[in-house]
Amino acid sequence: MVWNELQKEPVGKFHDGRQVIAEKSDHMIPFHPPEVIVQTVQELVHANDTKRSHIDE
Repeated sequence: MVWNELQKEPVGKFHDGRQVIAEKSDHMIPFHPPEVIVQTVQELVHANDTKRSHIDE
């Protein structure tokens, strides 16, 4: 899909960036399926906490 390829460009600008595909969703991802957003945010927070704990050591 062209749209997926276009979205890869901004993701590549971050060393730990990644593209998350919300399967079985429409344009209303916060409503269908919101768990994709919740899980991704939780992963980001956990990764950031892990990085910060190594800095504080």
